[in-house]
Amino acid sequence: MRAMRVWRERAGNDDSAAGPARMGSDSVLPRLLTLSEVAEILRVSPKTVRRMAALRRIPCVRFGRGLRFFPGDVLAWLSARKEG
Repeated sequence: MRAMRVWRERAGNDDSAAGPARMGSDSVLPRLLTLSEVAEILRVSPKTVRRMAALRRIPCVRFGRGLRFFPGDVLAWLSARKEG
């Protein structure tokens, strides 16, 4: 599935300035996905992703009015909905 390949490429550990933030010597925080990135991965509109988050159908983290998504949570959520 092309969307999964794109997601895995984006979720990979990147040591560039846009990569994960480091806290201490052993701890690494994953890069959180934006609403637009999740919408692109799922090939739906950002409005659809926002509606799914409001109905608690997709796991997200809220920052005020903003939404962010842990890549692992999105992958697990997507895998749980696989049919066949």
